[in-house]
Amino acid sequence: MAELDELLSATLERVAEPGDPAGVADAIRSRIAAGDSGTPAGSSGFGGGGPLSWLPWIGVVVMAGVAGGAVGASGVLIPPAAEPVLSMGTLGNAVTATGCPGGVGVVELNRGTRVLAVSRSDDSAYLGVRDPLEVRRTVWLPVSAVLVDEGQPAINTLPVSGCPVPTLLAETPAPAPTPTPTPTPTATQAPAPQPPQPPQPPSDTTAPSLGQASGTPNPFYNAEPITLTASASDNVGVAAVLISWSGPGVVSSSSSMNNVGGNQWQYVFSTSAQVYGSVTFTMVAVDGTGNQSPPVNVVTSHLFFG
Repeated sequence: MAELDELLSATLERVAEPGDPAGVADAIRSRIAAGDSGTPAGSSGFGGGGPLSWLPWIGVVVMAGVAGGAVGASGVLIPPAAEPVLSMGTLGNAVTATGCPGGVGVVELNRGTRVLAVSRSDDSAYLGVRDPLEVRRTVWLPVSAVLVDEGQPAINTLPVSGCPVPTLLAETPAPAPTPTPTPTPTATQAPAPQPPQPPQPPSDTTAPSLGQASGTPNPFYNAEPITLTASASDNVGVAAVLISWSGPGVVSSSSSMNNVGGNQWQYVFSTSAQVYGSVTFTMVAVDGTGNQSPPVNVVTSHLFFG
């Protein structure tokens, strides 16, 4: 029996490390060193005493060692990554949220609306918040419109962001073909006789006309293409329909529309400008003698969601 006590004591000393958090191993080791041969019967529910009654405690020590190793290996005690700085607040008054700091309004928010601030402008005058109606986008509000909850991070701790500078990829019209020069006869060469010219038809002075014009879809979003259509007619024939455009963040330019059959003309436009605003398209029909129709305008709305 003494040999078994010595074997149990040596085993416990190898398994348990001094100072373990549970304190179980130190307690068992001290009891063995004092000569305790096991838990008395009925005192813990582990048996009737003797060396074999230490076996449940050995299991506890072994399980504590295994659990401690698992916690270290799994990384449970590794500090989590830093969370982004966010602030919750409430709108003190109804306000129009904009797509960029100080930009064009995109959505109306009511007083008392809860908002989550995720960024601020570089001058800290505007807050970027998640749109309560479309959480995938960020809209901007004046700092004075948001009542930040007590205990939330201060406004000046939020990250700085804003709208990127817009760029435009505009279509470049094809250059006009260079006319072939007419050879000039030399002094020693008589010009070839020219056939008689047929009588010129009466000059065409009637200007063509443009019918209904439209842009679809309207509004159009981000780099989504918009199709411009118009109907044009002339007493002789429409030679071309010219189109030009301008708008905030969009470089003004022009091009020619394509005839898609009969008197129908069409042009497809797109832009990479990351701004909100109206884009105005102006169309003019031209006949073979240069007569032009009065211009027709189509005003569209371009919306950008970053």
